[in-house]
Amino acid sequence: NTKLLQQHVHNKNKADTLSRNMVSKIRALQNGDMAISTFGGGVNIASGPNDKLVFSQLLSEEFVNMEALDIVEDEDQRLWIATMGNGLIVYSKQDASFTQLNYTNDDEAKLLSNNIFALYNSPNYIWFGTQESGLGRISKQSVNSEQLEVTYFDSKMGIPSNAIYGVLADANNNMWLSHAKGLSKLSTETNEVINFSADHGLQGKDFTAGAF
Repeated sequence: NTKLLQQHVHNKNKADTLSRNMVSKIRALQNGDMAISTFGGGVNIASGPNDKLVFSQLLSEEFVNMEALDIVEDEDQRLWIATMGNGLIVYSKQDASFTQLNYTNDDEAKLLSNNIFALYNSPNYIWFGTQESGLGRISKQSVNSEQLEVTYFDSKMGIPSNAIYGVLADANNNMWLSHAKGLSKLSTETNEVINFSADHGLQGKDFTAGAF
């Protein structure tokens, strides 16, 4: 009989198992592997046939135990990792390097928040939802340059909440955001914001991390 369901769990005595059991996101990668973000165990890469998956952890002494909430892969096969407390981590497969984009209390700060709930990869940008600073947009070309190009969209523009839990795009150049006060549609062409709440038929106003 073929097993329809297989369970993969952390085993401290086996190095090729999940680093943690608290899985936050699973993404299929361009090479056929899977990237798995965990809460407290960083990111795992799962490879091999489904019945013999092997898990390897992206190792970095600084980020090995990070609380990763989301992960996306861009066209250059870089992994963008949203974390709680460590900002955004960019992993390059080419040289196995980690680049941290985060908030610090000095002029070297890259971001306004270290708590990133959600990610979305578009042709030119990485969009990210923060816990307290609204929606952010990073130019992917600027990551390795001296000046990181980051734009924020927040309550000052009409988005009811700066706690952005989920980010999606539609075919009409709109970004859809779930947050602590419902849903919002942001036009990337005009920056117009249209908000939706329970009055429009939503089940409630408050979403949660990764919810749409």
